[in-house]
Amino acid sequence: MQVVAGAAEPAKAGGVSVRLDMGTLPAQVEAVHAKLKQLAGRGRLHHTPAGAAVRVGRPG
Repeated sequence: MQVVAGAAEPAKAGGVSVRLDMGTLPAQVEAVHAKLKQLAGRGRLHHTPAGAAVRVGRPG
């Protein structure tokens, strides 16, 4: 959440994965993507039409 909240623009899963030192392999990025989707489903984040994540309440 802090990585997405601190981003200047909507965050993609690959960028979040790198910032969290989780790696860039497809399986590693997909794990981050799944977590971002889960947070969006709970209303903690919002997914843009392009698939990027932004903090709820922040235009993006």
